[in-house]
Amino acid sequence: MDSGDKTPRMDFSDFTNVMCQKLETMFTQHEARVNELLQNHFRQGGLVEERSFDRTCTSHWHGRRKLPTCPAKMASLRDAGDGIADTVFQTSNLAARKRLFNTQKIQEVAPVDQELYDVTKFYHTSGKIQQVVRSDRFANLTLFVIALNAIYMGIEADNNKEDNVYKSHTFYIVCENVFALVFTTEIFLRFLAFKRKRNCLLDAWFMFDGFLVALMIVDIWIPA
Repeated sequence: MDSGDKTPRMDFSDFTNVMCQKLETMFTQHEARVNELLQNHFRQGGLVEERSFDRTCTSHWHGRRKLPTCPAKMASLRDAGDGIADTVFQTSNLAARKRLFNTQKIQEVAPVDQELYDVTKFYHTSGKIQQVVRSDRFANLTLFVIALNAIYMGIEADNNKEDNVYKSHTFYIVCENVFALVFTTEIFLRFLAFKRKRNCLLDAWFMFDGFLVALMIVDIWIPA
């Protein structure tokens, strides 16, 4: 080392202290900016904070309730809050905290409280046909026939080479007519179950099933 070099050298501890001071300054500036933005946000929404955020593990008193601002305690509160947004726990104003909590709770519960679509609300409330259509046996039988029809379509596609069903084997002719009769009967009963027949146009599933049945009728029962 050159003994003539008089430049003071900084040891590791001094360097660490300087960097800590710089980081502290940057953090303070950032925190002040965040406080300013949040205060403007709450002020525009009619919610004014009572004081800025505190980085230390202290507690503020609001009336008789002690609201901790320690990050660790706030984290535990957030975990106990069933996923409520952090803004609820970052607001030191108790009234604002309650309003935010209630607003977000309503937003979470609202989708659950929405009425589910049920086509049976358009049906008659009395009569044999609506009773049959509403029954679980009718729905299960329909699903069973749909499953059988899917299996048949796979078999028919692999083995039947005729374009005209009535030129095919008797097995295919019988199956086509049976499935067409069952699906036509099913869609007709569902149509009769509507109290106002025009309400069937409001049910997308009924319209879709009716379109498929119409194609089946044209293909099987209306000669080309």
